[in-house]
Amino acid sequence: MKIPGYGVLLFSLLHASSQVALADTDVIELTEENFSDKMAEGDWLVEIYAPWCSHCQQLEPTWRRLATELKGKVLVGKINGDQQPSLMQRFAIQGYPHICHMREGQMRDYAGDRSLEDLRHFAEKGWRQTRPQPFYRAPNSPAGLVLGKLLTLPHKGVQLHQYLRNVKKIPDLVLLLGFLAIPVTMGMCCICLLDAWYSRRPSAWVTPAPQHAHAH
Repeated sequence: MKIPGYGVLLFSLLHASSQVALADTDVIELTEENFSDKMAEGDWLVEIYAPWCSHCQQLEPTWRRLATELKGKVLVGKINGDQQPSLMQRFAIQGYPHICHMREGQMRDYAGDRSLEDLRHFAEKGWRQTRPQPFYRAPNSPAGLVLGKLLTLPHKGVQLHQYLRNVKKIPDLVLLLGFLAIPVTMGMCCICLLDAWYSRRPSAWVTPAPQHAHAH
């Protein structure tokens, strides 16, 4: 029997069709790498989803049509919560799908019906009636963008370690000593700078010693 072969073929066809469907859409996929730059392009309506979420799957046709109807007015994007863990840490969401409006460093959550008409109304002008999240909770605010950069440091550190170990063939012990030397060197530099600054301060900063009157 060659049923496994037919199963592989069927899976390949479904995968190829899904890739074509993803390419043939006005929805923009947002990732940790392009999020900061994309947010500067204008107003956004963003869906945070998970591929396994049935509600997200039901919303998908509406979301695609919404992106086409809002083209040139409001940018429509989506974030795969399973594939973007660092980016997800910047969103305080309770479940999937999560829809929000982003504009000029402010984020407003959507809690209405997921019909095409209601979503389009919220994207165009309904967002004005919703109170924005505090600036420190908005991923597109200056504070959120800085936090996003900090959250990527551990991942970049892991990538650097793997590159140095696997490509450059540097032993782990040498890498450990090198990484430990960085904060030690920075601390010594700070101590030297402070010592040089205090030792060369103007004499006017020094409180003169009291002078005693001499008896004649």
